[in-house]
Amino acid sequence: MPFFKNLRRRSKATFTLTPSAASLNPNDDVFPDKLSSNLDSPTASLHSSPISFLKSNSIDLPSPHLPILPKLNTNGYATQVAPPQRPVPIGSPSTPRGSTTVHQKILLIYGQIGDARQHSMDGNLTVYHPQDSFPPTTWPVYESHFKALVHLVPGPNKLRLEFTPSRIQNPMSHSSWLGVVQQDGTTSDRGELFNVVLEAVKRYFGPQEGQTQYVSALLLDTHWDKGTLTITGHVAAGSVEDHIKLALFGSYALQSYPAAMEEVVAAFTDCTRTDINFVANYGNKCGSNWEAANSGIGGHLREIGRLFGCHDQDSGIMCDDSVPLNRSFTIREPYSTRTKAQGLRLCLEEDECTWHRLDTLRFRFHPCFRLPRDSPLCSDDSIQVWSVDNGKVLVTSAAGIAFIEIYVDDDDLCRSYIEYVDGDSGNNGIPKQIDFTEGEIRQHITESIKKIRKIKLVIYSGGLSTHTVDDVSKLNSKYSTAKLPNGQVGYRGNKLGQSQSPNGLPEQLFLECAFIQSKLLLSVKVYHNGLIYGLEFCYEDSTSQVFGNRDPQATCSEFVFDTRRGEILMGFYVKTSQEIDGIGIITNLSRRSAVFGNSNARAGHTLIPPRGYSIAGISGSVASCIEEISLIITR
Repeated sequence: MPFFKNLRRRSKATFTLTPSAASLNPNDDVFPDKLSSNLDSPTASLHSSPISFLKSNSIDLPSPHLPILPKLNTNGYATQVAPPQRPVPIGSPSTPRGSTTVHQKILLIYGQIGDARQHSMDGNLTVYHPQDSFPPTTWPVYESHFKALVHLVPGPNKLRLEFTPSRIQNPMSHSSWLGVVQQDGTTSDRGELFNVVLEAVKRYFGPQEGQTQYVSALLLDTHWDKGTLTITGHVAAGSVEDHIKLALFGSYALQSYPAAMEEVVAAFTDCTRTDINFVANYGNKCGSNWEAANSGIGGHLREIGRLFGCHDQDSGIMCDDSVPLNRSFTIREPYSTRTKAQGLRLCLEEDECTWHRLDTLRFRFHPCFRLPRDSPLCSDDSIQVWSVDNGKVLVTSAAGIAFIEIYVDDDDLCRSYIEYVDGDSGNNGIPKQIDFTEGEIRQHITESIKKIRKIKLVIYSGGLSTHTVDDVSKLNSKYSTAKLPNGQVGYRGNKLGQSQSPNGLPEQLFLECAFIQSKLLLSVKVYHNGLIYGLEFCYEDSTSQVFGNRDPQATCSEFVFDTRRGEILMGFYVKTSQEIDGIGIITNLSRRSAVFGNSNARAGHTLIPPRGYSIAGISGSVASCIEEISLIITR
């Protein structure tokens, strides 16, 4: 019938592309708009004819075909085909080539590797996209021919196509495998994956000196290996570096997380059973979707707690007690595969998953959780401990004392604590000086006092700096007191620095102006370079006292008191690392000297006697330089 003939002829015909969509003149300047893509694909690595567009047709020309490979007949012999006189181009003249504008996001390309008539090859073709805008994709190559879908972005697209033959001699001879991504400690390099992420975070954020970045990271390529029954690409860890605080966790339960706020309740009530053929039942706590969400989100929260300085507790999230996390967001709890029982009919506040009180105290004083009404952070958050008369212990800090953790008999968990937070006045109401006795500390311990051998204290300031007292019973020992020449009792404070030299000797100096009223201290000389070698106290009668050494090669800096205004020595500002790196003078008129020595040392401490006491002397350890220093105070 004429109609079907016309239709058949019509189906064989080609449709001319618009000039804007397929301009083939290489001399034309093409300016792609935001909807078009410029295909600039180097083909040198393919050793082939230009890549052709599978779906485009010729313009009023018969479509040339790819060179036909010799086919084997039933007898196993190749049919003789006369080779053409000249190479036949692949594709039609309208096929997109280099610097051609196309309007597709996904382009189907095909071509061949080398000359298929001379030597056919099998292997794989990998397509790399510009600037890693799309993951590399691999496509098979059979008998030198390939087809591939490539992803394009607006603007120029420089695609790199790499061919890998399937026949490679000794393909595994130069391969090495590093097991850095498995769970359960099956690899010797347990922290290697964490270090890889930490270095990547450092490169990305580039923290400056003195700047701290708090980063929470999720490993998206974590997956369940059913063959080995392990979770690969998973690690739960938190960093302790000064500039980068990193919380890292795997995504083994990410499929159960709510994707939006509207899905929170649905996620925590989804009873879909876990199929271990595809996802993990981590620790037998992920038998259903809602339990997997508890495990994954709760585990990540625990590492975020470490990021903010929290450590293991006897309850709460830092106790790995995130099983009831869903109760914080739902009223009724569904069936639990872990307990093989129906959940709570009504989830009240006392049933919810919570942070330990000590964790909330850390959050309260952490700079990331500061409120506008909080006072500015104190630049000096050091803590000083003084053992004084009547068995009392004084603790002072310019930043205030926030709370004290009490540890019993080398227990790793803090089971008792004392907090000094006034809820009405916020962070501004914490005291800058407190006192306690050993008996008062023991009253806060829940265990039997008779069984306790040692009590350790960790004292936190309002800036979250810490000071550790290893044994409370030794605070009021005879080593904490010193007898002055006039018979008064002096009390030693905690030492700064750390004596490491075998030549270090203990040294003690009582200032004569502290017990002889006629002695007037005029100035203090500091002998220093990068370290502090000695302190010389000069009096009005031309006498002096030296703590440490008068090093003749060291720089000597002098600070003079204004005695006409009644200015006297009030304390020191000390910079420490292993030794005493720098020191400054503080007076009763709130005047401070420059820091002599190394003013850029990391840790700074203010040594000022507590209220009602004054400086009576200095003690410490001295080798070639001053390694340790502490004040001796008296009433």
